[in-house]
Amino acid sequence: MDNAGQSKGGRLAIDYPLLPNNWHNFELLLQASAAYYDSDYEPLEPPHQNNLWVFAVTPVVRYHFTPDGTINPFFEFGSGPGYLSTIYYENRNLGLHFTFQNMLGAGASFGQGHQWSAELQILHYSNAGISTHNRGFTSPVFLSIGYQL
Repeated sequence: MDNAGQSKGGRLAIDYPLLPNNWHNFELLLQASAAYYDSDYEPLEPPHQNNLWVFAVTPVVRYHFTPDGTINPFFEFGSGPGYLSTIYYENRNLGLHFTFQNMLGAGASFGQGHQWSAELQILHYSNAGISTHNRGFTSPVFLSIGYQL
């Protein structure tokens, strides 16, 4: 049985549109993000740590339900490469500093030109079996705030 602690954290994302116009309510973005996790997992033995930074660049497909509204709800998913600040988080050996970030989210864009977004996301990190150690992890649900350039 996994004795993981309670994890909390935050995430900031910047979205860059890859296509000039939406296609049938779909949008393709490149999302750069930084996430921080802090856990109360105990006991930790070196080299294990209870905090972790993840930096990722993820192509994201976003579906807009009402693209012409003042508030624009959407659903999104994406997967892309990332970097982990440590490979020993909580009781896990994550194998490599290299990881894949898989995400699923729902939210809404708003503001002039819909450049701001707020969304709930679930993120999963894994090295996809590139290393013999692949104890990936799934984040708690994140409230993410995004800005589109």
